[in-house]
Amino acid sequence: MKVGDLVKWTNEFNPDYYGGDVDGLVTKVTHYDDAVGTVVVDVLVRGGIRRWNSKSCEVINESP
Repeated sequence: MKVGDLVKWTNEFNPDYYGGDVDGLVTKVTHYDDAVGTVVVDVLVRGGIRRWNSKSCEVINESP
């Protein structure tokens, strides 16, 4: 997952959190140095920035 990728919200515990089928553009990727290697992405969604765990979304269109 990298800046410019188009991602889709797929959180299995709350798939309808944003009202259903939602995607957005990755604007920032942050890797945390913790035990599980958490990766958090800032995603431009409907004109606002949302912060998603990389495990809550999937890449649907990879940037070149």
